[in-house]
Formats: sequence, C-alpha cells, structure tokens
Amino acid sequence: MDEPTWLSDTLHCPMIPPTLLQFEQSETVAAAGLAQGTLVEELLPWTGSEFLSDLLRLRSEIDETLHAADDGLTPEMRAKYPLGACKPIRDAGLARLLGCSAADETRPAFQAIRRFRSRGGLVKGIWGIQKGIYFQNAIQAGDLWVDLANDTVDRTRVPVEICRLADARFEEIESFGRFAEVTRVYWGLEAYPNHILPAVAAILPVLLVSPEGAMRLATPKTLLPRNIRLDYSLAEEFLRSGDWGARCLPDPLLQRLDQLAHTRSGWFARAPAWCTRLALAAGPDDTATVVAAERTERSRLDDTDYTRRFFEMIRAASQLVTN
Repeated sequence: MDEPTWLSDTLHCPMIPPTLLQFEQSETVAAAGLAQGTLVEELLPWTGSEFLSDLLRLRSEIDETLHAADDGLTPEMRAKYPLGACKPIRDAGLARLLGCSAADETRPAFQAIRRFRSRGGLVKGIWGIQKGIYFQNAIQAGDLWVDLANDTVDRTRVPVEICRLADARFEEIESFGRFAEVTRVYWGLEAYPNHILPAVAAILPVLLVSPEGAMRLATPKTLLPRNIRLDYSLAEEFLRSGDWGARCLPDPLLQRLDQLAHTRSGWFARAPAWCTRLALAAGPDDTATVVAAERTERSRLDDTDYTRRFFEMIRAASQLVTN
C-alpha cells in the first residue's frame, strides 16, 4: 500500500465501518435497562441453588473438555490452570449456553437461559477490568454478571460467581493509559508509546515490553475500534500527553529494533512495507502529524478497504514479538 499523504489539517471524525463496530461491541457491556432487569427477575433464578449448581457442573465439564482438546490450552496454560485461562473457559461456557444441545435441554440453567433468550434476554461475552487490577472475561446476562472463570486469578476462589453487573466492580477500558496501567499490575509488562513505528501508531499506540525485554504491539479488541470512532483521539492522548507520552524505550531495546529493521529479519522481514519504517526520531511532538496522516488515510478509503487495512495491521502487529 502507498504511504499516506501527510497533512496537518484535522479532518472530520470518521464513521466507524459496521464490521469494526461489531468488533467493538462483541466484548463491551450492552445497555441493560428496565426490560432486561424484569426478564432476569422473571426467568433467571440466579440466586437459587439449582441454577448455580448447574453452572458449577458446566464449569467442571469445561475443565475436562479443555484439558482433553489438543488446541484447548497452550502448554503454559495447562501448567498453571486455571490461572490465566479466563478467556477459553468463558468462550467454551458461552458457546454451550447459547448452543444448548439436546443433552442440555433438561438442565436448570440451560432451560432458564433458553427461556430468557426467547423473550429477548441478552446473553453475550464481555471483557474489561475487574476490581481495578486485572482483566477478566465474563458473560453478561441481562443485568447480571456471570463469571464461569472466577478462580482464574486466585485458585482459592469459587469457580463460578453470579451477581448484579453493577456489583461486580467491573469497568470497561476507556483509554490506552488505563489499559497500560492494568497491564503493568496484572501482566507485569511495561507500556511505552509507539513512537518507533509511526505508520501504525494511530491504530496501535501501545508497545508492551516484558521483564525479559520481549516487545509486542498491544491490541485490546474493544478499545481499537472505539479509538477510530473517536477520531483517533484516544491514541493521540496516549502518544503525546502525560507520563505515558513522555516514556522512551531503553536504548538496548531501540538498538535491537533498529538492527531488526535494517537487516529485515524476524517480523520486519515479513511485515508489509507500511509497517516496517522505523523512525527513531518520532516522539510526542510528532503525534499530531502521525494522527493526521491516519485521518487522511481513513478519508480516502471506503469502509471495505479501510476495514481490510485495519485487520491487516492487527494481524501484522500480532507477529511483532521480539525475544
């Protein structure tokens, strides 16, 4: 793809393509008004022992399935299971509850969920920050928080937790800075502004570094499309303002990236041309130009081409893991 035309003027806020809007909504909390709350009270006996026992049984079945599946868990996940396995556990449970096979039709929780959905009840996956310090995947059922992986941060907890969503101490990720804060606490990774690959910085502004020095561009699924909808202002804020924007990669890491870029080895040997340009001089002061270039690129592409380009960026960035 050609390099974007560099302009300094601010363009109108782009409409987010429908595909990316669905991408954002797939893990965000949906509005649950009075109608959803009423359906929960009428159709989901979530405080009853039968309902909880059935979900605990479901969790046991998920554990067996994941351990038996060749691709269910990575070797690292198997070694410390269930710690860190909230996503595969949640995804498997959500698929079972939404699919409700013939063998599940007589089970209390499955019956209740099926009736609830038939009357317009909302059941979907959500992902965000819980209790201010870690990321968690869970299920939203109307105005309920249904966590089938409650013990994936602390093994001593009960495996399944059900409560009102308002009582779950759950927050959606509203900024790249907040994502970086929790990443540091929960994953033990340091976050830096992506001033080294300006061609993708407006979409992928966060570079994560492990204690061992491995680097990767972060891709929080719910935040990236929202950043586009807000005219890249979330990325701009992270790249240029506050403590995050002023952070610089340590010299050894910069030297390693510079070497990879010039020898075109590793990720740099495979990435598209528009990803490979390493500009070590870029910094907070260059953010306006970087963001303006992405706004220009968005304005000249239709929704289909821009969506294709967006996911190409995400796929390429997911391969940027330097050891």
